[in-house]
Amino acid sequence: LVAMIVIPQGFSEGIYQGETLPITVFIDNINSDLTDDIQRAVPSAIMSFGDALKFEGANASVVETDLYEHDTSFINYMIASALVLNVLIISGTLSALSVAEEFESKSAKLLVISPVHPLVPLMGRVVATALVSAGALAITVIVALVGYGISPVHPLEMVLILLFCIVIFSCVGAAL
Repeated sequence: LVAMIVIPQGFSEGIYQGETLPITVFIDNINSDLTDDIQRAVPSAIMSFGDALKFEGANASVVETDLYEHDTSFINYMIASALVLNVLIISGTLSALSVAEEFESKSAKLLVISPVHPLVPLMGRVVATALVSAGALAITVIVALVGYGISPVHPLEMVLILLFCIVIFSCVGAAL
């Protein structure tokens, strides 16, 4: 949902009588590209609608209300999904490669007869790859924050969610 058009009560009667009535448009302006599209499209769509219904001389004015006090650029809008995708690729791939190496080198058979449970060394590999992934992700986050000038609204939540994603994707990579 990018925009919500609010039609006031008595709109039909007012238009029929030739009055100019405000139509409030709430815009989710978190992405400036989508905001620009809505700002261009809504007045045009309203007038096209009026023309199609033969409302000759109908006047409509649009009052825009932004949900956020500032617009967000495309890079800032996409950075959250890009960071999570980065976590998926890095931690999932490293973890999967680490576990696959156990089977390719045939050391997985030795894990079965070792005195510890076979999952202990396997989980050690997953934890090690998760730590490496966290380091690689830290570099990516620093580039995003410094290079693009992004400042997250909730930095602690961002870090915790990315670390949680590392854990999830490392386990998924190991399982695969």
